[in-house]
Amino acid sequence: MASREELIFRAKIAEQCERYEDSIELLKQLIQNYGSLQDENERNLLSVVFKNVVGPKRQSWREIPVILQTFSKQEEQNIAKEYSAKIEKEIEQVCRDALELFDKYLIPNSGPDVGAKIFYLKMKGDYLRYQAEVSSGENDLKELADSSENAYKEALQIASIDLPPTSVIRLGLVLNYSVFLYEIRHDAGKACELAKQAIDEAAAEIDVPADNFGDCSMVLDLLRDNLNLWAIEVGEDKVFG
Repeated sequence: MASREELIFRAKIAEQCERYEDSIELLKQLIQNYGSLQDENERNLLSVVFKNVVGPKRQSWREIPVILQTFSKQEEQNIAKEYSAKIEKEIEQVCRDALELFDKYLIPNSGPDVGAKIFYLKMKGDYLRYQAEVSSGENDLKELADSSENAYKEALQIASIDLPPTSVIRLGLVLNYSVFLYEIRHDAGKACELAKQAIDEAAAEIDVPADNFGDCSMVLDLLRDNLNLWAIEVGEDKVFG
């Protein structure tokens, strides 16, 4: 069996070569054999490679409704829908692979590392959300949405106690949870409320570590952009100029 050092080294090389599927397989071996990841760099690697696999598939799936509008023949539309179903299955498989790692290894083995547990719970919420996006069954959609929200809520409960309002992990969690509320729950009001609370709490924080300032500002800008867009839908003026 390869050492964890060799597996992580190979996974990094694969990621740098943009062989993201290879990197995922190597990280799966590492996690299955050794039970956990060791630090933030390894967690970020896991996040990056999964995102680079599922992201293009989600974008392709979103293009299908646009393409369907260009077809007038039913046969052509049926072929496009078949292709959409193929992409959906690929997305679901990537999500299942990620969720198995979170549920079976990473979350149970996160131990006292609060940042790691929040990170994994956030990713669990994300990949359940991606599954919910492509779900066609009403019962499946509800189950996936409820499970996704439970993961986000658990992560936010921990983050609100153990991480400062300017923590990039905490802000990234709020960003993704608010997107879930807007896109999956179709609740722009709650999405706005959550985003605005995070922005206000971060603004009230006096001490922001210098090495955290850039990333913190970037996530806050994304939250502000979303909040301004969503506020219009709930009948409010732009919140931030």
